[in-house]
Order: sequence, then structure tokens, then C-alpha cells
Amino acid sequence: MNLLSEDIITIKSNTMTTEFYTISLNDYGIIEVKWNTDLEEIDIIHLKHLRNSIEMLGKGQKMLIYVDTYNFMAITPEARKYTTTEDATKYCLANSVLIDTLPKKLIFNFYLKINTPLVETKGFNSKEEAMNWLMQFQK
Repeated sequence: MNLLSEDIITIKSNTMTTEFYTISLNDYGIIEVKWNTDLEEIDIIHLKHLRNSIEMLGKGQKMLIYVDTYNFMAITPEARKYTTTEDATKYCLANSVLIDTLPKKLIFNFYLKINTPLVETKGFNSKEEAMNWLMQFQK
């Protein structure tokens, strides 16, 4: 793993907090990602850190991922391209993203048209809808 130990702020039970995000493994076996609101733009390094964290929490298995963003969060073009690679999706079975505002919906739909994900990826108006959709991929 390439995640440096000094980059990890806290690891408790099934939760990992870094300066970029907090991820946790919920009771349904779904990894929940919440980006730090101080992070204005997601870059490729953030996504590589996240991939490594998912690998650690999921013990190397492909996981179901729920992502909670905040309004007007940006992502670099390089990071967008990276999300569609085998490396980025190595530990991902399916992604659901909370799209609870119009600006998020516009950005997300644009992203899906420009960068086609390698794994099932869908946006939802609520966390409940997103979780229900992800659970259909459980074995």
C-alpha cells in the first residue's frame, strides 16, 4: 500500500479519517465516503489515497461505495480521467453518489457523459435511495 502512515489522522474500528475524507464500513458492508469540506478540489492524489483506504477497510475485496460530497466541490480533469481506470476501481464493485442539489446533478451528469465509469455508478437524491440501490449488488 502506498498510503503513508503520517497521512492517516485516525483509525477507529471500521472508520478511517484523513485530512481529505472520512470513510467507514457500515453494518451492511458498504463503504461510506464523506469528503472534507476544507478540500476545494479533488486531485488524483486524493483518489489514490481513497483507493488505498478502501483496500485497507475492505481487506482487499471489491466493495460497494457510497459517496457524500458537498456543494460546489470540484475535481481536476486528471482525477476525473483516473476514476475510469482499472487502478481506481480495483476495490470497487459499484458506486452511488449523493446528488441532492441541482448544481451537483448537472456536474455529475456531465461527468458521466465525459468519463464513462468502469463499474456501475449512479447518482441519487437521498442516502436511503443510494443505499438501497447498492444493496442489490450484495452477494
